[in-house]
Amino acid sequence: MRSTRWWALMAALPLLLGLALTTGSQPVRAQDPPPRPPLAPTAEPAGDSDPKPTPVPAGRITGTVIELGSGAPAPGIIVRVGDAVLTTDTHGNYDASGIATGTYMVALQLTSEQGVAAQEPLALDLAPGAVLVQHLAFRAPTPVMAAPLAPDTAPTPAALPNTGAADESVIWLVLALGLLTSLGGGALHRLGRG
Repeated sequence: MRSTRWWALMAALPLLLGLALTTGSQPVRAQDPPPRPPLAPTAEPAGDSDPKPTPVPAGRITGTVIELGSGAPAPGIIVRVGDAVLTTDTHGNYDASGIATGTYMVALQLTSEQGVAAQEPLALDLAPGAVLVQHLAFRAPTPVMAAPLAPDTAPTPAALPNTGAADESVIWLVLALGLLTSLGGGALHRLGRG
């Protein structure tokens, strides 16, 4: 009984090895972007019986700055919201919270190395307690490409070894050996019973 198990294991091992060589690697899914900041304004406490004037709830202007060439959020970009100067975070978000009701000019303040704004400065009317989401965009300058080398001065690249690929003939050989070993093990098992 013990030798039968050994033969079965020996017969299955090359077959499993061949199957392992034929399966390729699976692509890895990219991470989801981080969540945006919450957009709900804070509520005023209820039940105050003091007859003093009711304060006007502050508002908020927030958004994401996008580079149009890549479609990616742009960190480190200066955004003007009224008199406030904000810088986008690592995810391209800006946030002016706790600001009073009124009309605010919102604009990108870009250097020539960063690019050109895709829209003119925007006038946003902020109501009491409102949250305005205004996404902004710009176009980065096109990078200057170096002139290509002349054909006679271009270095000849060295051939690199193919280290990640398996030869198809080796895979089929391993699968055939596994199949033959399995059949031979089964035949020996039957002979041992009979």
